[in-house]
Amino acid sequence: APQAVHPRRTARRRGGGTRRMTSSERLRQRIVAAGIVLVAAFAGSAVYDGWRLHQQITFATERELGNLAKALAEQGARNLQAVDLLLRDTAEWWETTGHGLPPDDIAAALAARVVGISQVSVLTLVDSQGRQRHRSSVTGAPLADVSDRPYFQSQREGSAGGLYINEPVVTRTNRQPALVVSRRLARRDGTFDGVVTAIVTLQELQAAYSAIELGEGSALLLT
Repeated sequence: APQAVHPRRTARRRGGGTRRMTSSERLRQRIVAAGIVLVAAFAGSAVYDGWRLHQQITFATERELGNLAKALAEQGARNLQAVDLLLRDTAEWWETTGHGLPPDDIAAALAARVVGISQVSVLTLVDSQGRQRHRSSVTGAPLADVSDRPYFQSQREGSAGGLYINEPVVTRTNRQPALVVSRRLARRDGTFDGVVTAIVTLQELQAAYSAIELGEGSALLLT
């Protein structure tokens, strides 16, 4: 026989079915949210690890470049000291002994002084009028007038204060871009007697530092 269905009981069953579906959806949403959070945490950790690695590499590179710059600065200072010592010694020799020697003996003495100082290509004696008189080697170029050069004028006027390093020029001695390092020559009474110069070619400087590998995009600046 047909049975009567109570309206409240039917509504309660339908409501219960709706609650079970909502709980399932919420559980699914929680799982998805937990997965998103987990993925974000892994991504954040990877980004942080990458940033830390980048910082460590950058710090290590800067430290190595700093050490390299310090070593190059010390090497450059030693090379400059060697050139300055050569100029001082040559100036003293010229004023005490060199003046009275024949030209060939003077050239031989200058050549002997340059031996062992690879950065110096030519050692030159210039008189008080700015005329080159003696060189350590035959360059193929005639002895030139350098009275218009800043290094000569500074040494003549006494404003150089000792060692003078001219900005890079194409020298008249060997027709190459170079630095001209000079010192004043003085007679016993202190009057100006000319200049002694050492030519350091840019090619020599480039050869000295060309073996250093700084990596792509890096450069070495000498100041």
